[in-house]
Amino acid sequence: LKCGKDELAMPCATIRVTGQKTIVRTAISERRGTVKEQFSVGDYEFSVNGVFISSDRTFPDKDILKLKTFFESTEPVYLHNALSNLFLDSSCRVCITAVDFPEVQGKTIRHRPFSFTCESDFVNTLIISN
Repeated sequence: LKCGKDELAMPCATIRVTGQKTIVRTAISERRGTVKEQFSVGDYEFSVNGVFISSDRTFPDKDILKLKTFFESTEPVYLHNALSNLFLDSSCRVCITAVDFPEVQGKTIRHRPFSFTCESDFVNTLIISN
């Protein structure tokens, strides 16, 4: 994950990709079922789950604060991953839509689970010609 000059590595994370199409369904008389027409392909949604692990046995506050900063930022965020790169254009630009830091049971402070969801953010150039 990258935002501006800051980068956040997440070595202990999994990623899930989902996508949906907008389909127009038209019923026709005297016919069973509907005629389907693909209207558009929607955004891809990426769900990332992982654990921040502090290397010096302290609370991983730097990683948590960095993810919080990325979430709150108005600058573009970029997701680079072998799987997500297959679904994004060359910019790898995403918009973080939600972030979650679930509760932790036990006495360890160096492990902190996290999850966030983001959507593809394709930038199209609109050209108006006369």
